Amino acid sequence: MKGLGKFLCAIGQIAAILLVIGLLVQYIDNLYHFIPVFRVVDGKNTTILDFIIKYGITLVIGIIALGASMKAHPILMIIVILVIAAVVGFMFYGDFTQSLLPKTEDASAMIAAIIA
Repeated sequence: MKGLGKFLCAIGQIAAILLVIGLLVQYIDNLYHFIPVFRVVDGKNTTILDFIIKYGITLVIGIIALGASMKAHPILMIIVILVIAAVVGFMFYGDFTQSLLPKTEDASAMIAAIIA
């Protein structure tokens, strides 16, 4: 298990380096606009780098956390896997979870409605 943890940490480090390069390219693109922009479903203009950064950050953090938890107690590894699964679920199915919550204008009223 510890060998797999070291392997995941190495993969996480490589992914982190690629993510930093992606961030650099995105910052340069914000200045010179050489990557084509397209419109997504919600009407927001975006580039492919925006998706790479959004999902890449989650990937890097998930891989490094999973690799670190494999070096520790197995219960911690199970907790980390569950948290990663919840984050990925919210990333892809966030609109579904919003439909389950009660609709209110005030944030404190929403919290009270969830508790009640």
